[in-house]
Amino acid sequence: MRRSRKLSILTTSIVLGLVCGSAVAQEADTSGLPFAEQDLVGTFATVGCDNVALGEDGQISNIRRYYNWDLTNYSVSYTWFADEACAEPLFTFFFAGPYRLGAPRPELGPVREAQIVFDTVTMTAESDAGAAVLREGCGSHPWSTSMTRDVGPHACLIKAPRADCIGDFELLMLDGDRLAPGVRTLDMCTPDGRPSAVQAVPAIRVTR
Repeated sequence: MRRSRKLSILTTSIVLGLVCGSAVAQEADTSGLPFAEQDLVGTFATVGCDNVALGEDGQISNIRRYYNWDLTNYSVSYTWFADEACAEPLFTFFFAGPYRLGAPRPELGPVREAQIVFDTVTMTAESDAGAAVLREGCGSHPWSTSMTRDVGPHACLIKAPRADCIGDFELLMLDGDRLAPGVRTLDMCTPDGRPSAVQAVPAIRVTR
């Protein structure tokens, strides 16, 4: 009960902050910041196949990543593969919602803190092997190849249920046309779980 109340208060604070923050995003003084919302606008994608450690445990994932940003909202798509050449797809994790940029982190480079909210969260089974992983890691729902499900309300692989986590306290690096999020921690649902470093392999801007 105590954790639920804490999360409820935190959720209200995040949502109100994002709504108020988005209203002034274009008018804010961005002097002295490494980048602003208008610098993020566009699409960033993996070049080829990324073999990258997403989390602080150092485990390598074979993925392709796509990020889309406007001034107030984002969408992200990660597709996991069984092989290092990204020829055997497993499943795709898609999430989208509002975001807000926060304080700069100059000790890490052209980096800012961010808050992102999960309004939409889906998983898609890209193969029989991927469907088997989702059946094991995303509850008792039936999964088959090409099936997409809303997994927002439920725990699913790396994602906690929406009741426990409405979004991530994140880091974002934007260095020219290179974008990288933070190295994932065990719990990014609270400010204490915000990453302390950015991922080593960036995505590259493909459109503005």
